[in-house]
Amino acid sequence: FLLLAFSVFQIYNEVKIVNENGVTTRTHLRIPGNVTVQEKKQSVLPDAEEYQDDHDRASEAEKEGKEAPPYFVFHAGIPKAGSTTLQKDLKQTKLTEQLLQDRYIFLPHEMMHQQKSAIFQKEEDGLLKLSLASSVQKYVENIEPSLVERYNLVGSSEYLFKPNERECQAWSKEFMEKQSYHMKIVLIYRRHHGFLPSVHNQYYKVLERVGKYWPGINGDVRIMSFEEWYECGREHEGQCRGSGIPNWNVFDIQTEKSYQSWKQCSHEIQLISLHHVHSSDSKVKVDNTNSNLSDRAIVNGLTIDFICDTLQGGRNETCQHYSQKADGEFSDVEEGKTATRRLKANTSKDLNHDIIAVYAYQNGYFTTEQKRKFERQDVVKAVEQHFLNNDISYQLKCPEQSMLDEIYNVSLKGEEWYFSIVENNNQGKNGLTEIQLEDFNVDWKKTVDAKTFCAVDVEEVFKNQQWKGFFRNLV
Repeated sequence: FLLLAFSVFQIYNEVKIVNENGVTTRTHLRIPGNVTVQEKKQSVLPDAEEYQDDHDRASEAEKEGKEAPPYFVFHAGIPKAGSTTLQKDLKQTKLTEQLLQDRYIFLPHEMMHQQKSAIFQKEEDGLLKLSLASSVQKYVENIEPSLVERYNLVGSSEYLFKPNERECQAWSKEFMEKQSYHMKIVLIYRRHHGFLPSVHNQYYKVLERVGKYWPGINGDVRIMSFEEWYECGREHEGQCRGSGIPNWNVFDIQTEKSYQSWKQCSHEIQLISLHHVHSSDSKVKVDNTNSNLSDRAIVNGLTIDFICDTLQGGRNETCQHYSQKADGEFSDVEEGKTATRRLKANTSKDLNHDIIAVYAYQNGYFTTEQKRKFERQDVVKAVEQHFLNNDISYQLKCPEQSMLDEIYNVSLKGEEWYFSIVENNNQGKNGLTEIQLEDFNVDWKKTVDAKTFCAVDVEEVFKNQQWKGFFRNLV
């Protein structure tokens, strides 16, 4: 009776989809086992048929007189969708040791997390060579001689979230043909209206990319507000060049683009929604747009979903262990980081201080001597300190409704695409249920209310004589 009770505590459902290229796409959907039938029907998560992946795969191999190939589970992003959190969790020593007991070799972050130029090498015939493949093979060979059978692999790198055709060919040739892995790609879905401002902030907040020098010096640029960046992209077929931000198309649903790219070089693709993660506190699926959800639940939830829902081919006792110890027991002592600190390791930065400093620099609020004396970051820090010490609130300028409507519509299409994959067996059926649409709209409203698309209105700010005096007295 106890075994039966434990087995039904949680129901793991999975959609099995075969696309036109013969690629199997699976999306795990966990429905709490202790909810009523009515509550299950009302869930924003779609129902799906239960599918025993390992059993079916092993049976197919047995019919052909072959041993079932080991898995290579590769998390390919997308960027700005929890990748940093997931990678920091997975590379913890205690967790990698537990994964090894479950017949999964975790490929080191330093090996996998490289720019494409370090992963692929162009050969004389124009084809690409996957230099990463030899590194992986050597690493695995150092571990596997003591093993009775081949182990599965797990790795992560958002740098490879959208391989082109030649990169895909090289990946398939090495890992699927030569090394004979069952290639499983894991992609994280993030709603477009959350992804866009996060990308905008990410590429401006890193000083090595922009903001180290005054605009025009050493190729540095002025930080655009989100509204300016989006408008620039809108006017140039989606891409804003010269902004300091890589050429993200503001109209593309990145998870969909990644999905289409990986179809040619994988056996299966699995989607995990960033918007419904598994809480280690409640052991049920929760909506991370809920303000009552703790940071720790969001962090651990994404990692739990990845470990518990994507890793087949092993006993996966890691799932049970990590779910129970997600309060930090698995953290390496030497790291000394709690889950909340891991979550905040890649949070957004307030760009408004830099926007004000550069506006003052470019509009005559600095003397010639001050321009020679002060570096950009010195002034930005002074502005931030003045802001904090005097409890100042910036006047904000937000996009017009027409722009917001456009972002909403693109994001809604992305949501429809996601559910067409996980719920409608990739048949191209669009439209959300009433509950799914309501869930989407709640998240949209929260994003707009948080002024996520807004930036400081510098013209209004400099109508205040206090700011003019601040820059004149800067010494």
